[in-house]
Amino acid sequence: MFIGLVIMEVERMTKAREEESLDEREAAQKRKKPKKTMKQLIGCQKWSDTNTKTDENFPRIIQQLRMSLADSEYVITKDKNSSLTFLQIYLTMLRHHNTTLDKLQEIYGEMIEVLSELLEFQEEEQREENEHERDAE
Repeated sequence: MFIGLVIMEVERMTKAREEESLDEREAAQKRKKPKKTMKQLIGCQKWSDTNTKTDENFPRIIQQLRMSLADSEYVITKDKNSSLTFLQIYLTMLRHHNTTLDKLQEIYGEMIEVLSELLEFQEEEQREENEHERDAE
């Protein structure tokens, strides 16, 4: 009986420690979130400033290019699909898409494993029922 009480006390203390560590982790994440958000905001502002400077120089670059080409050559002067901003956003979106697909494939694999185990369990139950029916006859 004494051993049972000790085991129950150890189990209670273990649960309390787990809850405490979970609370500490959540509090740490809450403290880090504003810092991460601010860091991302600063990064976005720097990135935006860089793109603005590049966009301001773009007409001058195109003008120099026009001067270097003959009149018969075809030049695309404004193509939104080849701007640096569009390409960066598109590549980021592709990375997120790839990450999402990887996670979905992992979930799909786990679902297949669970379903196969359930099927095996169901087949075992059917075999046992068939054996019981045979024994009863």
